[in-house]
Amino acid sequence: METMQRKAMSDEDLLDALKAKVGEATGEKLLVLYASETGNTADLAKSLAYELKRRDQRVQVMAMDDLDVMDLPSHKHVLALAATCGQGEFPANCRAFKAQLDDESLPADFLDGVKFATFGMGDSGYVFYNSVGQHFHNRFAALGAAPIKDIGLGDDQDEDKWETAWVEWAPELYDELGLPPPPQEMLPASCTLAVAPGSASVGKVTIPFIMPRDTAGPSTLVPMETSRPLTPGGRDVRHYEFNIKGTGLTYDAGDALAIFSTNGADRVDDFLSWYGMARDDVISIEKGAMPLPNHFTAGQLFTEHLDIFGRPKRNFIEMLGLMATAPDEREALQALLTKEGKPELRKLVDNTTTTAEMLRLFPSAKVPLEYLLDFVPAIKPRLYSIASASEMHPDHIHTCIVEEDWQRDDGEMRRGQSTWFLRNQTPGQTWGTVTQLKESPEEAFGTVANGPMIPCRVNPAVVHLPDSPKTPLVMVGLGTGMAPFRSFIQQRVMQKAAGEEVGEMLLYFGARYEATEFLYGDEIRAYHDDGILNHLKTAFSRDQEEKIYAQHRIAEDPELLYDYMVNKDAHFYLCGPAGNMPKQMKDAVVDALAKVGGMPREQADATVTDWQIKGKYNVEVW
Repeated sequence: METMQRKAMSDEDLLDALKAKVGEATGEKLLVLYASETGNTADLAKSLAYELKRRDQRVQVMAMDDLDVMDLPSHKHVLALAATCGQGEFPANCRAFKAQLDDESLPADFLDGVKFATFGMGDSGYVFYNSVGQHFHNRFAALGAAPIKDIGLGDDQDEDKWETAWVEWAPELYDELGLPPPPQEMLPASCTLAVAPGSASVGKVTIPFIMPRDTAGPSTLVPMETSRPLTPGGRDVRHYEFNIKGTGLTYDAGDALAIFSTNGADRVDDFLSWYGMARDDVISIEKGAMPLPNHFTAGQLFTEHLDIFGRPKRNFIEMLGLMATAPDEREALQALLTKEGKPELRKLVDNTTTTAEMLRLFPSAKVPLEYLLDFVPAIKPRLYSIASASEMHPDHIHTCIVEEDWQRDDGEMRRGQSTWFLRNQTPGQTWGTVTQLKESPEEAFGTVANGPMIPCRVNPAVVHLPDSPKTPLVMVGLGTGMAPFRSFIQQRVMQKAAGEEVGEMLLYFGARYEATEFLYGDEIRAYHDDGILNHLKTAFSRDQEEKIYAQHRIAEDPELLYDYMVNKDAHFYLCGPAGNMPKQMKDAVVDALAKVGGMPREQADATVTDWQIKGKYNVEVW
């Protein structure tokens, strides 16, 4: 057992363990803590640790819940990276830590002598913008810790999302810590690998595929039982049903389904041919720890684990610059990360240049496999709002998912990782064999008994229904933002059938064309005719010369919205695309309150903001 533990350790960790065994001091390590729900913050923590090590700083990285708060005072420098989920929820891997840290019995000098810095990752489109990071920052200070610098606030609304703030905040942090500039050379990779031809070593690989998991937990294989088109003649929006009977998965209204995808097998074969590997080459981890089995094939690694066709991060580009041997390539890569090179970097990002394409653009780098494992993140799951209620469909989870595709500057069509993966599933398909290099997707296969097995996980609701089913609801669903509201309505149908009293419901639905994009239109109209859905307002922006959106329907009848929200104390839910839409919708609600309520607009705006804080006005956007 001890031999196995030593094999998984880095040289630094092994030295620390040996010193501790003989009672010798090991020296201070800077502690990096992270709170991550989808994995982005965990990836940033890993990247930060690497940058600190480049600057000759010893460092330890862990999820917040992996640390006993009572051990926190022994760490003299702590860097906390924290994501905020939706309506201010704390990521699952920090909640136990938060509970300990918030213990009122902790003395005010509990963290006296500790220095800390905090970087939050959030979305300013939400009222609880970066509230998790702010909470930890303030609590550390309240317990006597001294801030190294002001909190950093990453924002998904910025041009490069959280990276926009990070590239300014991180260098200031290194300066405040008194760390030297990093040498222009690579550190040793975190693991040592051996690669052997599959013909000689295939027996070492004992797993059929790499079962995906992320910081929120493992996935579960679930059969996709139904795939059918929702919008014949329009955009490819498909209704999927996953059979969860016997899987242990359960769900509630408002939850999301996390779907793990793979890269296309044909696309991976093309990359491996360029990279100089074969699909059945066996890779073995000889030293170091990775979230992977000890033995796996190159095909498994690049198809099922590494996001090699995703967007390259800044640290990957910097790594390429250090590894490139051609002077012109090295100069071009280093220039991309300067202020002057920002337009060129923006062009690469906007053109959705992938990590694999960056490797081909700068071939002199010849990045070893070990460094790809260090600098290319794992494929992350995509979250989709569940479009069914477990009270009506206890053994199935429904989703409605629209195609995601776009055209590059060179005319090449690009397609979303997860949506293209789902659209190319076929009955009986084996995990990891989906193909991508094709002009059109597979046809929807209807309902089958041998549906493809897809790794999934249920993510708890970001927005929550009121405790009482008597509470009226106002729902604004735009496009596939209809999904959670179909779930809400189905739940109330079943509650009413069980003899419960349910509140009134008002639904605003917006899309481009009624004929091809009114998702679940017949079903929604039937609910309206039956009276369970009391009011239905639709806005199809391109069915007439003048574009009409959901906010215009609110403006046309502000009394209706006011009656629901003020007189009937309804809860408001908005689900749809991010950007300017959430603000436009809030403005429409504010205008309705000001007009009907006869109040100054500033007062109406403050009222809606108060509703957001109290959970009466909820937003879920992507």
